Amino acid sequence: MPFFILVGTRALLLYIVYMILLNKDEINRVIVTASENVTIPSPVYFLFEIISDDTLSPKYFTAADTSGNPCRYNEFLIEVTTGTEDLTTGVINLPLSGYYKYNIYQQDIEFNVDPSLAGDIVETGKLYLRGDDKPVKTEYTNNDNNNYITYSNG
Repeated sequence: MPFFILVGTRALLLYIVYMILLNKDEINRVIVTASENVTIPSPVYFLFEIISDDTLSPKYFTAADTSGNPCRYNEFLIEVTTGTEDLTTGVINLPLSGYYKYNIYQQDIEFNVDPSLAGDIVETGKLYLRGDDKPVKTEYTNNDNNNYITYSNG
């Protein structure tokens, strides 16, 4: 949601960007405000979509809302493991550290991990997975025949 701040004679347009921080090999406590945008009747469940900025591949999972006041905020325990994942209990395996985009969908099916069966997106933002060193992607193109190209001034 954008908003303006007047600084002297200039107005600045600011956007609020939500950021989730996850640590590898830990159970992470994640608090969001997804309920404020829900448009379906109770009970409401949430489907998480996490899309890697490196690979653009999505992962879908659900987790139980453990909030004491879900009308005000939603709290989830998300475990990032290197072992076996359980996509219906918030145990996920994300092999790449780094940045991800996340979307949270509203849904009326508790353990659904299929986005085509979920409702509208109620929250979106960025996620950072902290863990081992982020891999560097190296790609060589347009020089498959190993020709060397040199440039000179004259």
